Amino acid sequence: MPTEPSISRDRVFRFGPFELSEREGELRKGGVRIKLQEQPFRVLVELVANSGNLVSREDLRKKLWQADTFVDFDVGLNSAIRKLRQALGDDADNPRYIETLAKRGYRFLATVAVTAPDPPVAELAAVSVETAALRSVQPGSVAEELTTVEAPIDEPPFWRKKIRLWHLAAAGIALLALGGGLAWWVRPAATRQVTAQRITANPPDVPVTGAVISPDGKYVAYSDQTGVYIRLIDSGETRPLVLPKGFDGVPTSWYPDSTHLLLTNRERPQNKAKIWRVSILGGGPQMLLEDAQDGVVSPDGSQIAFLHVGSSDYDRELWLAEADGRNAHRLVERKLERSGKETDAWSATWSPDGRRVAYIERESVPSNSSTGDRFLVYSRKADGSDARFLFQDDRMDSVPGAYVQLLPPPLYWAPNGRLYFALQSQKRKGGHDDAIWSIGVDQNTGEAHGEPREMLRGLGWIGGFSASRDGKRLVFWRSNVSAQVFVSDFDGNSRKMSSPRRLTIDQSVDFWAADWTADSKAAVFVSTRDGMHKIYKQDLDATTPEVLNEWRKVEVVFPRLSGDGSEILDGVTDKPDDAGAPVDLMAVPIAGGAPRMMLSEPGINNLICAKPPSRVCMLNELLASGSFFYLFDLRQGKGRLVSKLPSDANSGFSPDGSTLVLVTNGEKGQMRFVSIDSGATKDVVVKDWPTLKSADWSADSKVVLTASVTSTGAPVILGIDREGNANVLLEGDRSAPIGWVVPSPDGKHGALNIMTGESNVWMVENY
Repeated sequence: MPTEPSISRDRVFRFGPFELSEREGELRKGGVRIKLQEQPFRVLVELVANSGNLVSREDLRKKLWQADTFVDFDVGLNSAIRKLRQALGDDADNPRYIETLAKRGYRFLATVAVTAPDPPVAELAAVSVETAALRSVQPGSVAEELTTVEAPIDEPPFWRKKIRLWHLAAAGIALLALGGGLAWWVRPAATRQVTAQRITANPPDVPVTGAVISPDGKYVAYSDQTGVYIRLIDSGETRPLVLPKGFDGVPTSWYPDSTHLLLTNRERPQNKAKIWRVSILGGGPQMLLEDAQDGVVSPDGSQIAFLHVGSSDYDRELWLAEADGRNAHRLVERKLERSGKETDAWSATWSPDGRRVAYIERESVPSNSSTGDRFLVYSRKADGSDARFLFQDDRMDSVPGAYVQLLPPPLYWAPNGRLYFALQSQKRKGGHDDAIWSIGVDQNTGEAHGEPREMLRGLGWIGGFSASRDGKRLVFWRSNVSAQVFVSDFDGNSRKMSSPRRLTIDQSVDFWAADWTADSKAAVFVSTRDGMHKIYKQDLDATTPEVLNEWRKVEVVFPRLSGDGSEILDGVTDKPDDAGAPVDLMAVPIAGGAPRMMLSEPGINNLICAKPPSRVCMLNELLASGSFFYLFDLRQGKGRLVSKLPSDANSGFSPDGSTLVLVTNGEKGQMRFVSIDSGATKDVVVKDWPTLKSADWSADSKVVLTASVTSTGAPVILGIDREGNANVLLEGDRSAPIGWVVPSPDGKHGALNIMTGESNVWMVENY
């Protein structure tokens, strides 16, 4: 027997301008009924009820098509989906509501609010009539206790006799309506119906990189790789902001007049951050601050809170300046302790009265986890005094930005007195999903009150919040970008790389390229899909991956293969956030079999093996005292120390086992080559390429392959020789940043990690 379809329940779904009522079997848009046949309606209920998740074609068949009916299921389902798209005004090629997952099923994309419908007025009247008439009361029931209370002695006995039944019914309805209205206003915000509507429709190849709403609530300023735009929310009219050619600006705040904006840009090739002021009425941008980004104007327009950035992406302090950029001074300084603990100030937002600033401190300590970061939220007065800790949540996280730098967790102190932030959602494991949360903060004392409340979930991570001055509109931008594995082919003579083709096809989870099988026929990668750390391989001509191994412990070292490709090398731990906890370095036969432990020590960070005939590997340990590189034998264990750096660095070990390369300063294009035999070192500066994001060797050990960006922000793969000379082997699309490339053992292919997905602006009006 098929399972009971979801339509048997009694719910009302709201998404965008639509309302779907199971009780009435209707789809409505703006209160207007949209004609929909029964089977498409039933399919829509299943999709909406499972919003954000895959609903397979087989599940739909079992639930909605009886086994004994003689219907061509494929034709029927395809027809139902086509009719639904027509009713919703959706587009199969650029879906807003129903996404087709080839050969698997469908996923409903829009944010959905689910409520139980209020009883019809007729039912309320009937309840009131029955209550007023005091009929059919069972002895000993609560109703009997409530209805047998004697009237006060001074109440005239004729009072009840003269009131007709319909008077009681009308009074009951009125009281219920009044009570319901009051209950709606006083109930917690988390239980109110909150729906979000998308207000931009950028395709995946042109993702939104920033967005803020004007104080008067009329405009949204947003940016993408083509420029900065001003959009009139109510009409949808959009026009570009006139900026100099090559100016890549991201809007971060409005002035109170709703005609001037703050923009952040990064000037290439130095990648220098600056804050600019620009008018939407015309005229060129005015530079206010250097080595600064993410400026936020105070509610009265007199000051700017901003992040002062240093030599690295994590070197950030919170500063204040006057509205024109003058008298800049530090509010929260960066701290670096001897233990290796670093504290930086990220994300800033003003209180509604402008007297306090809330901000996030990022604490980073040498750790076994992937980042070792903790995010703590504080508030303090604008004069720097009276710092108050608000809260800390491990689900806060930074996200990869459209530019080189990371985007800090978003934070916004709204006019309603609540502080809004984003936390990784537990709704779907393995993806970059955020939920919007808020907590009340007293702007006088700077202290939090009440418990945090979740407001809205959806697919993807959230980049930032802003709200209109009247508190009626909250705007945020959301991206469902994830890491995917692509494959490119190397030209045998020029080393140039072909246009990448996608290998992994599940956009809902992250896949991270790690290595290749020994025969160069399959890429090896890792993912946390299904909430487990799993290692996969996928043949170049396959469409789905094969699981090689999975760990119930937390994986903290990217999996690699042994030089001969017979074993998977991996590091796992039970305590990823404890810097002193040991990491178990494991070897697992790729053909299957029991794992063996090779080493168990704190700080194990990476392991790379040379290819045959060499048998040597390079082990990296990251500790509070520095980053250490040791020779390592898979049977004999840790050998001699080869090199040491004061902090973490990207590194690569040449396939012939002769050379270790270290990116000593990726922001300044500095690299170091270390000879394994002699220990001799050679420092080089890669000319014209100050940003080096990775370090992997070509299969012939002649050049280092690293990800970088051009002066226009386009991602590239460079081939760098031992003299520091660089050649561009591949230039990608600005909308799809490249993390790194791992070449196959035969030198014919490269597995690239590329960030892809959609990014758009959304708005909530009932928050």
